[in-house]
Amino acid sequence: MAVGVYVGGRLVIKYVAKKSVKYAAKRYKEKLKTGKGHGNRSNYNPATLYKKVDEHGNLLKWEITKHKDPTKRYTKKQIGKGRVIALKRGPRKTILKMERRLVETRPGPHNRER
Repeated sequence: MAVGVYVGGRLVIKYVAKKSVKYAAKRYKEKLKTGKGHGNRSNYNPATLYKKVDEHGNLLKWEITKHKDPTKRYTKKQIGKGRVIALKRGPRKTILKMERRLVETRPGPHNRER
């Protein structure tokens, strides 16, 4: 059942049973207070645009991360003989737009966005 719940002046649609509406609203309110949730939001938190290349310098993928050093996203085994090169750091909203433009115009073979 779809239930419209207002939390903090924001309409949140939840698919829950009637009994758990209050619980769903309470859980969402806690996420708003703590700022926790998934990290894929378009906000002004700092983010780094980087590219992953193989051992010959060929582009594998464009990516963004919250870390200043993007190598923290991968193990040494995942990087292998390739490299991870940080290109730009700034607000996540701006970096997301830059990454989207790069993925659409010059995607790497490991970029799986459609």
